[in-house]
Amino acid sequence: MGTWGSGNVEGDTTPDHPSAVVDRLVTGAAEATAGALPRAATTGERKAASTDVRDRTTGGPGPAPGFGSERRAA
Repeated sequence: MGTWGSGNVEGDTTPDHPSAVVDRLVTGAAEATAGALPRAATTGERKAASTDVRDRTTGGPGPAPGFGSERRAA
């Protein structure tokens, strides 16, 4: 379409710039995460470890009885 006016935002370059920036960000994120996801077993191990820590540290004043099992179900 080209330039249709003399103003700063009256041309194709202005709307193309944000599109190019977003495209670079999306491409970079896709490249950074390609193949880098952990195995399912590793994810399960991490979940078990974090659940264990949470179970050991949540108690005393604070959570109501049954909170841990309800939270894990969620």
